[in-house]
Amino acid sequence: MVEWKNAVFRVFSGWKTVLLGIIISIVPVLNFATYGFGLNCARKPYDKRAPAWSRFGSLWVEGLLAIIIILLYLLPAIILLLWGLLAEEFALWQMISIGILGVIAYYFLPMAWLEFANNGFGAAFKFSKIVKLCFHGKYFGAWLLLFILVTCIGLVLNLLALLLAITVVLPVILGGFAAFWLTVFSFTVYGQLYEELR
Repeated sequence: MVEWKNAVFRVFSGWKTVLLGIIISIVPVLNFATYGFGLNCARKPYDKRAPAWSRFGSLWVEGLLAIIIILLYLLPAIILLLWGLLAEEFALWQMISIGILGVIAYYFLPMAWLEFANNGFGAAFKFSKIVKLCFHGKYFGAWLLLFILVTCIGLVLNLLALLLAITVVLPVILGGFAAFWLTVFSFTVYGQLYEELR
């Protein structure tokens, strides 16, 4: 069973963790480590406290591998996108196909990440196991709810950032916090689902 309250508040278990998470999430390339941190959250999803920022190099490498997994899952959509860009025109079917392929990839990616986190990089492409995990009613319901929550929270935080744009610094800090909190929140939920369904 997903412990939503724990997932929401887990990031606040230590001010040092949050501060480092904001700083790292702001810096391009360095912020790959945020994905690695998320994977650590997913490995022990029922812990009340978020893991510490330790073994930064390993976190960064795992984050990079998680991003590579994203790109590979999105490859069909990327190919269609490049085709349209090279042709300098997009047919309606291409735009619809890119959208559908993107949603499909986003649906399967969380369990691919969890397989990677627990069983190594190659496990992210064991499609029979991943499909089995994702074609479960509990997963679909939680994924849909999380998708709606993350989208709505992201919109609210982006709106706040726009309202605070005159301060220059605050939107950057808010953006870093949003990226870090959403990562911890979503990976904790997916980690709990993985533990329940596998």
